[in-house]
Parts: sequence; structure tokens; C-alpha cells
Amino acid sequence: MSGFLYERVHYDKNIKLFLTPLTAVFVDMHIHDEMEVICVLKGDMHVLVNNQKYHLNPGDIIIINAFEPHGTLKGNHDCMHMLLQFNPFEIFSNIDYQKGMRCISYKIDKDTEAHVPLYNSLQELYRVFVSSSNELRIKGHLSILYADMIENLEWESIGTKSKKEESDLFIFQKVIHYICDNYHQPITLDQISKVSGFSTYHFCRFFKRMSGLTFIEYLTNLRLDKAVFSLLTNEKAICKIAYECGFASIKSFNRAFKNAYGISPREYRKRFVSSHVSKT
Repeated sequence: MSGFLYERVHYDKNIKLFLTPLTAVFVDMHIHDEMEVICVLKGDMHVLVNNQKYHLNPGDIIIINAFEPHGTLKGNHDCMHMLLQFNPFEIFSNIDYQKGMRCISYKIDKDTEAHVPLYNSLQELYRVFVSSSNELRIKGHLSILYADMIENLEWESIGTKSKKEESDLFIFQKVIHYICDNYHQPITLDQISKVSGFSTYHFCRFFKRMSGLTFIEYLTNLRLDKAVFSLLTNEKAICKIAYECGFASIKSFNRAFKNAYGISPREYRKRFVSSHVSKT
């Protein structure tokens, strides 16, 4: 993995699945544990996956693997899209077929053979998801969609992880979850090292190896990402946003923001607030 923010997906129900329609989005490059499915309902948008940029029109679908760096950009027209995030290995823990595999059929156009079953299954899953509290029924429809993905898309082997790799990933996720839950307050290097179970020296080396960033770089980027979202989606005072996002002072916030974006938070809000809507 390289220097991308880790997103912790919050689920609406006990079943580990996030599914909702969303309006036009700007989302920085990030990674998460879940597989992601995006389907454009109207308008258009751009999706960046690794180093590839895909342009999606109404009806187009894109599949993004877990831990795959991705982000989205607004297209030429206001966009409404369906977003699904789920972890098949947690929900379907007894299925071994796809372990060590990744989907390589990223964009599914309307004229492809795989489109019809995937589109219909996604629409039906959403209908059940919003109208029923029966988690078994929801899981059943999700299993149909996942089965359609397995049967109709291309997959490739990525090999199995060693015990050390699995252990490192578990510790990294534990650390990232702690950061995501506590970024709004001070987090010292000693604190976060204790979460990992490493000394501060070994933690710094471990975190840089896993994320591509130092702990301070990652924490600052996460706070800035939250601050940008707040700047674009509400009218809170900039000093209030700074403190809510974990910055110790408005001065440190302004300095970090200008270093990252080249302009002040006030200038950023003025320039971009009219062209962005809420994040996924």
C-alpha cells in the first residue's frame, strides 16, 4: 500500500453492508477493507482506480476491490449514483472460492453481457435493503449479487497471505480504526504505539511500511480530509472546523492546509463550495 487515507466504513444495519444513492461527489484517493460497487443512475462521473481513470455514464457499473486505492470526481453533469460497500469474506465466511482472488472486470458498460444480471441484482438488493428489516432476506439478495459477480466477471489470483502478513494487517487495521475514532483529539506517538503493541521506534517503521506515510503525515492528512469535507458541506466557522478536526490551533490548521492545497481554508471554501456535494 502507498500513501492513501484509510476509510472506515460505517454500516447502517447489523449486517456489514453500506448501500445508498448519492449525489455528485468529490472523494480523495482512499482505501478500505470493503469491496465497492458503484452504479451511475443519472448524469456522469469519473472514478479513479489505482492509476486508471474511468468515465461512467448512466447505467455503467464499476467494481473496486478491497484495499484498492480509488477516488471519484464530478463529471460534466450532476450525478446520482448507487454506492455499495461490503466485505464478502466477513458476510459469507463459509465461502472459500474467492479467497486470494481479486476482480479484474472494473468497468461494466451497459452493452456487456455481465451488465444485466449485476444491474438487476443491485436494484433488487436496494429495494429490499430500504424496505425490510429482515437481515436474512437482505443477506440473501446480497448473496445473489455476489454470485452474479463471481459468475459473470473476471477474477485473478493474488496468492494467499502469510501468517505474518495477516498479523501485520490485523494490527494496522486496529491502529487505523483507533485513529479514525480519535483524530478529533490529541493522539501522541506513545498512545498509538501502545495500541499496536510496538515500541515507538518499531511502530514508526511499521506504520511507514504499511501506509507509505509517517504517522504524523497520515494523521494530518486525515484531519485535513475531514476539514475539507466540513468546509464544503456546512457553514461552520473555520476556527471551529479546525478544532473539531483535531488541530491544536487555527494557526497550525492554516499552515497544514496551505501546505497541502496551496491556498487557505477560506479561499478553498470560496472557490470550491459551489461545485461539491457530500462524500460517500
